[in-house]
Amino acid sequence: YADHRDLHSFPLRRSSDLLAVSSSYVSRVLEGVTGGVALVCGNRRLTGTDVRRGVARMAAGLAGVGIGPGSGFACLHGNTPEAIMVRLAGQLLGARYIGMRPIYAIAEQAKALADADVFIFEPDRQDEAFDLLALVPVPNVRSLGPSTWAENLLAVDRMARLEDFFDRPEQTAMVAFTSGTTGRPKGVGHSFAAASAFLDAARWMYGPGPWRFLVAIPLSDLGGELAQWTLATGGTVVLRDDFDPAALLTTIEHERITHLFLDPSSLYKFAEHPRSEEHTSELQSHHDL
Repeated sequence: YADHRDLHSFPLRRSSDLLAVSSSYVSRVLEGVTGGVALVCGNRRLTGTDVRRGVARMAAGLAGVGIGPGSGFACLHGNTPEAIMVRLAGQLLGARYIGMRPIYAIAEQAKALADADVFIFEPDRQDEAFDLLALVPVPNVRSLGPSTWAENLLAVDRMARLEDFFDRPEQTAMVAFTSGTTGRPKGVGHSFAAASAFLDAARWMYGPGPWRFLVAIPLSDLGGELAQWTLATGGTVVLRDDFDPAALLTTIEHERITHLFLDPSSLYKFAEHPRSEEHTSELQSHHDL
């Protein structure tokens, strides 16, 4: 069913109170990451221990190139476990995440990249990364896996102590980009205090955890926040990199999905599929944008 709660009843805080919401947004997320399965992507199943180790290793690698409070890290990736972990790793250090939206032309992506101190890409996107770097030279470049020309962030042989780091509420956690439907795309900065408030709102809107959330929208967009919110509840994020109604329905059944988020046009296609009623009875909430 669609859970249409009255947003006017959400307990809002004054802006001055947001700085006291939590000492660390990322800590709130990682506290929910326990030993059970946290991330599912195809045949890959990562436990909470795998996730925490991955975040610790990537944080050590990013800290090694000077990433810290006030830094920006731009990421070019698909819907993979590594994309979720590197975002948490950079934000753990107090840096701002800059997601390269797949709908953008290279010129718009280059503008986003200009704000970065480090550029991180997945190996299957290295041709795109090379073209972007020809337009915007970034001082530090890392890959999320073996690459023919960039240092592999996953090969770092040390791990940061997660408890040694905490973000500052007033600093920028991420730069979200508009779709550009009403003009040129714009970047909007969200502080760590705002990220904590978003997490509170998500828990209120989607209900108590643990969730089993199917994320089939880009992690470089709202999908990344859905993933973090799910981990914070002690839940499981199930990733897909494409929208295929039949495949989504199969995943909902096999992975016992409780939550799904789709844009309006995709939601209509999903609802019109002949198998949709058969396999969505267990969904607690399916919201559109």
